Amino acid sequence: MKICDTCKITKDLNDFHIHPRGVGGKSGTCKECAKSRSNKWYHDNLDRTKAQRKEYREANKGVVKAQKRRYYLKNKEIIKVKSNAYFKENHEDRLEKKRIYHHKNKERVNAKRRQWNRDNPERHNEQSRVYKAQKRNQLGSVPSDYLENLWIAQEGMCYYCQGDLGVLGKHVEHMVPLSRGGLHDISNLCLACPDCNLSKGIKTAEEFSGKRYHNEKS
Repeated sequence: MKICDTCKITKDLNDFHIHPRGVGGKSGTCKECAKSRSNKWYHDNLDRTKAQRKEYREANKGVVKAQKRRYYLKNKEIIKVKSNAYFKENHEDRLEKKRIYHHKNKERVNAKRRQWNRDNPERHNEQSRVYKAQKRNQLGSVPSDYLENLWIAQEGMCYYCQGDLGVLGKHVEHMVPLSRGGLHDISNLCLACPDCNLSKGIKTAEEFSGKRYHNEKS
């Protein structure tokens, strides 16, 4: 047992930090008092502390990034639970802050969004398809690896003309268009070359005159 020099309360040795020059190898101040003193100093010197931390982060970007990465990997599930809880509890507040930020930084936000769309065309197109399906209440089940699965099932060929998608390029296509009641669902998706997709328009796969590719060979 040991008496804390600050609060004068007798506490267990485990309630004190290790200190090589302290009595019994322990600090004279208990952990609780040390934490309280540290918090007080931090708030009394907030501007100074923030400036020091910012300076350190700028001078050690690689180290800080690696530390954050290690912490995230070690506490991934805990972070996920806390993050989901925070988002649910502060949903309206976050939306309002987001609206205010977008209003004040409209040009910057739009420029970043356009650049992201150019850098990530497939993800942008998928988000667009999901958004349209949600508005029409036609969102079905689409696994995250659906593009790879469709490519394998169609052997890299256009669903309609059997052209080589690796050469012609590919579009993700709704066999029954959303505008005609089709679902954004894996059962209603296929890969088509740009020419077939644009020529098909709002026709269904059955109505389109292109040569249809069959997954099951006769």
